[in-house]
Amino acid sequence: ASGSADATLHEVKLIDSGRNVIYQPPEGFEGFFMFQYRLSNDAGTDTSQVYILVGDAKDDTPPAAIYAYPVSLDINPNVTTS
Repeated sequence: ASGSADATLHEVKLIDSGRNVIYQPPEGFEGFFMFQYRLSNDAGTDTSQVYILVGDAKDDTPPAAIYAYPVSLDINPNVTTS
């Protein structure tokens, strides 16, 4: 077994506050998170999805166990995400 089942996965809460996407970590979270923006799907249809990768530093969370959580949001593609 890869041991990824031992990693703690967190529920991801997002707030769409206009142009900013805010990640609210759970209480006591001591980890890292990263946003990935995809503005179109494979069919060529315009869509906005945010994928959140969350890992908990308190666990020995392997990269394979990072939690990817898709959620639909309204994101202006003209706004830089860097």
